Amino acid sequence: RYRWSLFEDHLSQLKKQLNDPRALDFAAGSLRDSYELATRGFKVTSFDLNDRILRRYFDSYNWSTIERPTLMAGSLDDLINNNEPGSLQLAIAFDVIEHLEDPAGYVKAINTILSKDGYLFTIVPNKRSFFERYFKRSLAQQIKRGAVLEPGVPHIQFKSPEEWDQFFQANG
Repeated sequence: RYRWSLFEDHLSQLKKQLNDPRALDFAAGSLRDSYELATRGFKVTSFDLNDRILRRYFDSYNWSTIERPTLMAGSLDDLINNNEPGSLQLAIAFDVIEHLEDPAGYVKAINTILSKDGYLFTIVPNKRSFFERYFKRSLAQQIKRGAVLEPGVPHIQFKSPEEWDQFFQANG
């Protein structure tokens, strides 16, 4: 609930301005946030790299009274090619950008499918937190020992709030 309260004013504004607001849940995984957006009246595209995960979680929710999301799995190119430029008013990427090898490429791509006045809501970690400092040190030790890391699992982007702000401004 807390994360949604942060964005409540913007969500209400979109709902007032648009009859049919469209949203992207980027790295949708468990569909928890897709479901929340759908209950708020958004037409949702739930995008993830893993189709099996999307389908597994889909049946965990009661979609009978709300519009079901469009499930989409694939590459960044698939996401861009299946969404018209400027066709979405909202994109969410909660707890995901810090896992990406090329976060700038993804943010720029998402920006192309957002409308001019669209929003990207994201939650990213603060590299100054104790957990992130510990995690970065632990990750460096694992790499030094030659550990093979599963893509998308560890945090590989470590930025302060100011650095994240600069990053998002630089990438649209």
